[in-house]
Amino acid sequence: MMFLQDTYDYFSLPLMLLGIYSLMAMGLQLILGGAGLLSLGHAIFFCIGGYTSAIISSTYLPLITDSNLLQLILSALCAFLVSGFFAFFMIIPCLRLKENYFAMATLALGEVLSTVIKNLDFTGGIRGFKDIPSLDINPLIVGLIVLIVYLVLRRFYKSSMGYIIRSTRDDDIALQSLGISHFKSQIIAFTLGSAIAGMGGGFYAHTIQFMSPEEGSFNRSIEILLAVVIGGMNSLTGSLIGSLVIVAIPEILRFGPSEIAQNRNVFFASAVILLMLFRPKGLIKHGS
Repeated sequence: MMFLQDTYDYFSLPLMLLGIYSLMAMGLQLILGGAGLLSLGHAIFFCIGGYTSAIISSTYLPLITDSNLLQLILSALCAFLVSGFFAFFMIIPCLRLKENYFAMATLALGEVLSTVIKNLDFTGGIRGFKDIPSLDINPLIVGLIVLIVYLVLRRFYKSSMGYIIRSTRDDDIALQSLGISHFKSQIIAFTLGSAIAGMGGGFYAHTIQFMSPEEGSFNRSIEILLAVVIGGMNSLTGSLIGSLVIVAIPEILRFGPSEIAQNRNVFFASAVILLMLFRPKGLIKHGS
């Protein structure tokens, strides 16, 4: 029994991180693989969601209910809404930009928001936000949320708006010739995808019980972008597989010989390069 408990205690964190990365990757897949928008500031919404969940669960939610599960659900919902709110107003000035210019604009706005967070007292500044309640979060809860989001996005892709979003990615000029505005579909995709990342940030805050402005850094955005590209940009299922690769390979290398364990980042990067050489379009090329 002790062995089983120790095994669960060890794997619970990687499993929750896998779920959190999956949420962020599915959100970015909707933006990149769905609407065709390359966002390099995706992690800032993850960060905003984490801070939102941390603040309200530490100060306001205990005044409303004593249930940890209800507090977790409410904090995740608030993280979803606040991140979506910021994403909505962030994308509007970027809509006229295309491809690389749009990517650079999202990167710049993400850095601006990250700097703002570092200079706010109620977020803890550069020291970060500490003593976040765990609210009894566990892999089962995170896994259930990932499954729900996955099924909802699959259904969303089969809706009329889902087809419009993918048409925007493929040929926005042809879409406009039909009298359909591609701006609306891009706003919906970017806002919804960023809100999902924010919800992932909320779960992350309660998992680690600490939130730092560095969680919204460019490096974190690249990690998530890598998960989407490895899995396949046009595949929602691929985002889950890419997240598994991002989380599992470094963890597996940790148990290798000391030379490998100490340099696991180098071996991980080599594995990613090989994947991109042999599967340049991702592990899953097409489909949801």
